Amino acid sequence: TRCPSAEVLCDCTDHDIQIQGGNFTLTKKLEKGSLLIYRCNDGYYPYPALTRMCQPNGSWKPAPRRFSPQKCKLVECPDPNVMENGNVSPPEVQYFVGNETSYECYSGYTLRGSSKRICLPNGKWSGSTPICSRDSGSACPDPGVPPGASRAGNMFGIDDKVRYTCNGELFLVGSKERVCLENGQWTGTEPACYYKHTFDTPREVAESFGGAIKGTLTTTQSLNDTQEGRLIRISKSGTLNIYIGVDISESIEKEDFEKARDAIITLIKKIASFSVSPNYEIVFFSSEIYRVVNILDFFNAKVELNKVIEDLEKFKIESESTPNIYIFAIGSDIFDDDLQPLTVGTGGNHYFRMSKIVELKETFDLIIGESTLKRESC
Repeated sequence: TRCPSAEVLCDCTDHDIQIQGGNFTLTKKLEKGSLLIYRCNDGYYPYPALTRMCQPNGSWKPAPRRFSPQKCKLVECPDPNVMENGNVSPPEVQYFVGNETSYECYSGYTLRGSSKRICLPNGKWSGSTPICSRDSGSACPDPGVPPGASRAGNMFGIDDKVRYTCNGELFLVGSKERVCLENGQWTGTEPACYYKHTFDTPREVAESFGGAIKGTLTTTQSLNDTQEGRLIRISKSGTLNIYIGVDISESIEKEDFEKARDAIITLIKKIASFSVSPNYEIVFFSSEIYRVVNILDFFNAKVELNKVIEDLEKFKIESESTPNIYIFAIGSDIFDDDLQPLTVGTGGNHYFRMSKIVELKETFDLIIGESTLKRESC
């Protein structure tokens, strides 16, 4: 039932919002501005809506459909039948969690990548993209075609380009265009085609993002026996500036905000344990912007790291008052079209999709630990 007039605020109802095979949570009960978040078991995802927002007139957006009830659907993986010069078996119309595929190349072609792959609960295929190639004398190897994608460009000489698009309702994460370099390497990173229900695992994010961290920070053994801690040498520009932005708008639950704040504190403490002193800018934003830490204070030596952590711990969500950009998009319904453009020009491998906020802290734990940073002797 909707409000009799636009001037009156009404609560939403729980009519037709239940989900078969799963459950849901409400950020503000049935009040205006409440976000309804559907949950399913691993290997399943909410369909047709991932979330719903309670509007001021008492209606849900998107509106529940009587003839298309909300349910948990089995996760689907992108179509692997895009491999060139080979066969995929079994040839199915759709591939779901647990489905296994095998790959064979035509005569005269050699298989690179995985000969068998399994559709995983996060909507990705296990292993690596199978590629059937032969020695053509080209400067670069055949870059292949990831599941669910189409490739334009079949010449692999120096300065040749290949371009990728995703089929159907899939969207591309990674490099849309790659160029063959003189050293025989392709620019950028291999793209992947994601569904809205596709997510990266903390280990995947740690391996990718951690690689960039290790490219900037190099662990060295100290020659001074009195220093037990590990030292980090900033090996590029000599300065490390870290900007962190966190969404704390109405739809973000207090518990999720606190987990995000704790993850940031974890990252700062782990970097500090390597005796490096980056400059931080930390901003929480909703309809207003709350600057917890100003990077200029670091440049002017007006702030200490302990004070940064203290201010972060004190910050409450109820408050009323061409650099490399890494986006950690986390949640049930991610606005990829708005977030992905923020990483344009960064090589295409700086956008990560994660399903749970708690996985961010796990990711930082995996990225910066004694086992993940390479040690070098001075």
